[in-house]
Amino acid sequence: MVVAIISVVAAVAVPRFSGAERRYRVESAAGRVAADLAYVARTARARASSQAVDFALASDSYASSARPLDEGPDEPYVVRLDRAPYRATLVAVDLDGTTGLIFDGYGMPDRSGTITVGVGDSLRTITVDAETGSVTLE
Repeated sequence: MVVAIISVVAAVAVPRFSGAERRYRVESAAGRVAADLAYVARTARARASSQAVDFALASDSYASSARPLDEGPDEPYVVRLDRAPYRATLVAVDLDGTTGLIFDGYGMPDRSGTITVGVGDSLRTITVDAETGSVTLE
């Protein structure tokens, strides 16, 4: 009887846990993208110079010219979303027909658009607004 109860509870809990893990990973990956875009905008303002971000759908990654202080000056700042802890994919990048953004010396992006991140059937979209400079998670 105890084994039967444990089996029923496990049959209900495992799919819920799996869905929760996918949602957590996609939330984390999308949050990372949004935070990095905001960082690039702040860096552009602080340095009063343009900073770029380029997304690569084929490798589920993006690279930026704005490096964190602990990175060496010659090391590129690259984030691979397909690796741990995210294990996510770049589902779509539509930045006015391109896959890159340039933030000017005022921290404003040169175009608007969306970046969609996915883990399984869980998706999150990051929106960039060129008029306001805002980066939001939807």
